[in-house]
Amino acid sequence: MDEAVKNLIEQCNSEDAVIWRKALVHSAYLIERHSMERYGDPIYHDMPDDLSDHILTEDEYQELVNTLIGVLKTESHGEKVATAAWALGKTFSDRVVPHLIHLLKECWKTDGDIAYQTLIALDNHGIEQVKDIVADIAKYGKGKSHEFALQLKELESW
Repeated sequence: MDEAVKNLIEQCNSEDAVIWRKALVHSAYLIERHSMERYGDPIYHDMPDDLSDHILTEDEYQELVNTLIGVLKTESHGEKVATAAWALGKTFSDRVVPHLIHLLKECWKTDGDIAYQTLIALDNHGIEQVKDIVADIAKYGKGKSHEFALQLKELESW
C-alpha cells in the first residue's frame, strides 16, 4: 500500500478534528475519482501533492472504504460520522448501501445532520431502497434532512 494512502487512513481515525476533516474529504475525492474514473480531472487539484496524482489500487480503494465504514460504526462524534457517510456516497456502490441504510435507520430521529449527509450519500446510489424512511423523514425529520426528504419525495413522486 502506498505510504500516502496509509497515512490518510490513519488520519481518518485521528482524534484531532482538523486532521480527520481533511482526511475524510481527501478520502472522498480519491474514492470518487476511482469510482468514476475521473483521473486527470482538475476538480481534484486541492488534494495534497502525494495524493493528487495517485491512482488507487483496488486493495487501497477497498481499505479506504472499509475505514470509512468503520468510522460509521465506531464513532460517536456526529460531524465525523456525517462526513464519513457523505464520503461513502462517492463510491456509487451497492457495497456501502446496507451500511448507510443502517446508519439512517439509527440516526434520523435524533441527528438531522447525519441523516442529511446519509440521504445525500444514498441519493447518489441506493435511495430507492429507503423510500419508507424518506417518507418518515419528510413527515417527522429534523432540519436539513427533513427539507431534503421533502425534495426527494417531490422529485421521485413517492
